[in-house]
Amino acid sequence: MAKKTDLYEVLGVPRTATADEIKKAYKKLARKYHPDLNPGNKGAEEKFKALSAAYSVLGDEEARAKYDRFGTADVPDWATAGGGGPGGQPDWAEILRNAERRQGAAGADAGGGFGFDDLFGDLFGGRGAQRPGGPRSSRGHPGQDVEVEVEIPFTMAILGGARPVSVDIEGRVEQISMKVPPGLKDGARVRISGKGMPGRNGGAIGDLYLKANVRPHPLLRRENDDLHIDVPVTFAEAALGATIDLPTLRGTKRLKIPAGTQGGQKIRIGGEGVQGKDASGDLYVHIQITVPKGLDADAQKLVKDLDARAKLEPRREWEKQFGGV
Repeated sequence: MAKKTDLYEVLGVPRTATADEIKKAYKKLARKYHPDLNPGNKGAEEKFKALSAAYSVLGDEEARAKYDRFGTADVPDWATAGGGGPGGQPDWAEILRNAERRQGAAGADAGGGFGFDDLFGDLFGGRGAQRPGGPRSSRGHPGQDVEVEVEIPFTMAILGGARPVSVDIEGRVEQISMKVPPGLKDGARVRISGKGMPGRNGGAIGDLYLKANVRPHPLLRRENDDLHIDVPVTFAEAALGATIDLPTLRGTKRLKIPAGTQGGQKIRIGGEGVQGKDASGDLYVHIQITVPKGLDADAQKLVKDLDARAKLEPRREWEKQFGGV
């Protein structure tokens, strides 16, 4: 005769395990071998049935007490008083059949105090889940939605593109291509239907939401639909005017610096900001004049002569406004 399976060994717990330890062990293994997460895997399905049958006994205080004493929970009440029942103890196959019958009993949990609804509500995020081995409810429950943060490069957020994402949902790892629309804002969510938690009782699979965490750019900054950049120019370029090369996200542009441009002055380039379905922004160039350092004596004299010839009085307005104070 084949050795009967030990229900404690099925759940991987010692015979001294507490009720909470038994429940925790079952939840962990049931999540791993649940048929919804292992479609078409007969081995996982059988393992899940065995786990459920073992827990239907060990998860119930009265049934566990009978099992510990007689080696089975399927002992009639009259036999527990007399130390045994007629015909010896049933084998494992009979224990499994009887346990599954108890699970499927209409309107009854598997023994006093144990409920598969509660257990699988914990596993899949809600109450009223299908009882393993029992009949399906006529009403399906959709799976929960899942949200995952994804880091998006600044350039991709502005121009759009595809971002590969590895998502782990209840041990199910899947590679997903995230479609990034042009103009995606930091914190925006992209929905991918049918990639969330599995439904119960035939319910639809939940959705996956990818939340954008846009990586800052070292030079550009975004304000609403406009882009801003600080551009350094020399004193001569600002004073006399010049045309410089300006790198942008859409390629190099030729930027004209008007003669007499002041530090901090903004130059707008239309259409070079955020462009998308609901966006039409511009690029603003902030002029930063670079002041030379370490001038020799001759250069210092030239600067002083230039300052004198320009006859600049940059603080005269202050004197007018404050009365010379």
